[in-house]
Amino acid sequence: RATVADRALWAVGLVVLATLVLLFLMTGSVVIPVKALIMNVLSLGAALSAAVCIRANYPGPAGPRPRWHILVFKPLATTLIGLIAWLAPAPLSPAYQAAIVLGLVFSLAGDVFLMLPDHFLPGLVSFFIAHLCYGAGFAGWAWPALNPLWALPYALVGAGLWRMLNPHLGKLRAP
Repeated sequence: RATVADRALWAVGLVVLATLVLLFLMTGSVVIPVKALIMNVLSLGAALSAAVCIRANYPGPAGPRPRWHILVFKPLATTLIGLIAWLAPAPLSPAYQAAIVLGLVFSLAGDVFLMLPDHFLPGLVSFFIAHLCYGAGFAGWAWPALNPLWALPYALVGAGLWRMLNPHLGKLRAP
């Protein structure tokens, strides 16, 4: 008797073959179906890696799950998402794509640094640089149309939060 795993492997192979053949018949290209298959595999891998990492963060009825699940699958999910962004077929612009991919690289570095003992500051700096990259990417395509006065409410809220929190920061006032 065949096991479910044996049949699942055949089912996945059949779906992959059917996808490649149908996309080839629709487009007449060999590259487009292969690229679509690669993007699907990367997307599925990122989703499954994220799911394993999320599940590893919460103990089940049998107790906590192995820490290596987090150490392996969190960076793997971010890496796969970065590959998806890098291989994206039609980004808004090359500068936008570069900024987002660079932001994901610094996010990956931040994840890895925060997993290591006594590497909080490098992790914090990595995430700060990642956010600068994301901001540049997201604002870059609309920058000429932005009115600088739109930043005023955000600056006021930020200043108010800083004023409210500053007396209570203690050692956290500066890294």
